[in-house]
Amino acid sequence: MQELNVIKTMQTKVFIVHASHELVSRIFLAAKEAEMMTEGYAWIVTYGMTDYLNLMDPMAIDAMQGVLSLNPYVPQSKQLDEFKANWKKFYNKNKTSSLKLDHPGVFGLWAYDTVWALATAAEIVHGRQYSSFPGSNGAKLYDLLLSNTLNLSGVSGNFRFFNRSQESTAFEIVNASLTNILWPGDSIHTPKCSEKQGVRKKLRIGIPIKNGFRELVNYDWNPYTFRNGSGFCIQVFDMVMASLPYTIEYEYLPYMNGEGQNKVSYDDLIHEVYLQNFDAAVGDISITQDRSLYVDFTVPYGDLGVSMVVPIENERERNAWIFLKPLTANL
Repeated sequence: MQELNVIKTMQTKVFIVHASHELVSRIFLAAKEAEMMTEGYAWIVTYGMTDYLNLMDPMAIDAMQGVLSLNPYVPQSKQLDEFKANWKKFYNKNKTSSLKLDHPGVFGLWAYDTVWALATAAEIVHGRQYSSFPGSNGAKLYDLLLSNTLNLSGVSGNFRFFNRSQESTAFEIVNASLTNILWPGDSIHTPKCSEKQGVRKKLRIGIPIKNGFRELVNYDWNPYTFRNGSGFCIQVFDMVMASLPYTIEYEYLPYMNGEGQNKVSYDDLIHEVYLQNFDAAVGDISITQDRSLYVDFTVPYGDLGVSMVVPIENERERNAWIFLKPLTANL
């Protein structure tokens, strides 16, 4: 409650909430008590939150009236209706807790389609003779599976891959009103940032200092932005901040230890953000499970995808005719 009262004194009127459904319930109940769910405010929750509305307290749901959410769009289909009916029948028959999970969420639909695609791929591989695999390195086999099994129509819509990543899905706006977007305070007018000058805080953006890969991030004077910061990661952050409809002042600060020496431990840098010594961090910081426990990451702006590192089996050591490999048939 104290933090909300501090935020209320600032010029910001638009908020994005990314948290668990338990914490979201507490946030909006406190926001309603602080009179921050009235006209002029805008609240946006990240996608997936609507899947947990049936788990939330009715008072919290009432406090969330006017909250906006972007959810992955799932087109209506006969296959989806049948799946929902079977889900509800199975849930009512095997209900073991007080949780109300009588309908599948978006993540559940994606998981079902993923398992179905893997099962289809396994059937195709099992039905082919090992000697007929098109290519020993698996590249052609990958193309075969991708073209025949991973391009299917599932309960969540078209389940397709492009460049080894799932194609981006369309999004739908989820709001209490089905015609116009209904903002807090039952207002149909889009909230805007207040023009009043409140407490303006310059954001402290920590950047790692290191010797290599300065093309990604480096702490030096940039004559174009008049800030100490350059590199690809810095350019992306500057462009995002410049695209906002209001001005946010920020500065780049080098990450150093207490003795003023440069440090390149990304885990320590993440911990400094967690301790609120920095408001954010910018750099080539990998997203890991351990780090996600302390801070939130933006959507990756590099190539997305899942890769697997496997050892290469050396067949040459067991081949008695290995000495003939450098020779051609004519030789």
